[in-house]
Amino acid sequence: NFFNVTAEFSLTDGADSPDVAADGSVWFGLGSSVWRYLPNAAKRGMKNQFDSFSGTDGLLRANVFSTYGKSQTDLWVATGGGASHFDGRSFVNFTKADGLAQNDVITITGTPDGTIWFGTRSGGISRYEPNVISHFTQADGMTFKGIEGGVV
Repeated sequence: NFFNVTAEFSLTDGADSPDVAADGSVWFGLGSSVWRYLPNAAKRGMKNQFDSFSGTDGLLRANVFSTYGKSQTDLWVATGGGASHFDGRSFVNFTKADGLAQNDVITITGTPDGTIWFGTRSGGISRYEPNVISHFTQADGMTFKGIEGGVV
């Protein structure tokens, strides 16, 4: 079944990078905020099907380019100011100062072993393994400088 997600739900046009997590929750970016849709919220006695998170909640204050939602309480967000990780309660932010190749993170994805990959506009690719961030650039043999979109 399809239904339109519109102003009726306090959303505007232009949602970016929807990502469906394994538990069925849907994450998507909208400007400088991230939205979560919980399709079975009413069945679980929850009031809202939609939640939004922005800079006031701890998300980096920049345009959201990509999301990687593992569940309704585990989300990674690629922004123009770095990457943010939401654990269901709060955000932890990662920037170049923390080891990312560049702050302009365009795309983000993960692997089954928990490794998170970040594609940057012109700084190469960064890899996050718990507590360790490394990055790969043309100096490491990459044939391109950055990622403009798509999946890492």
